[in-house]
Amino acid sequence: KRQFDEDGYHTIYLKSRKTFNVRQLATLKSLYHWRDKLARTEDESTGYVLPNYMLLRISEMLPKTAEDIRACCNPTPILVRQNLHDIYQIVQQANDIQIETV
Repeated sequence: KRQFDEDGYHTIYLKSRKTFNVRQLATLKSLYHWRDKLARTEDESTGYVLPNYMLLRISEMLPKTAEDIRACCNPTPILVRQNLHDIYQIVQQANDIQIETV
């Protein structure tokens, strides 16, 4: 198994050429860590658990409901369906982050 790259989410973000706010980046980082942990537990690739483009889409959209998460991931990977509550919790925690305005 490859060693976990703590900052690998940042590489994915830079390659995407997207511009994320603090909440979106927090979601990306948390989902990236969750995905790696689940992939190791299930002995699957991270791409099987949640492909990068879906990881970015969820992080960008910050879905408000579990069904909105499923809509971001079409077709929904089986491990996403089975762990929808965990993903929802990660997104909700990021949505609670206060963004300072100047």
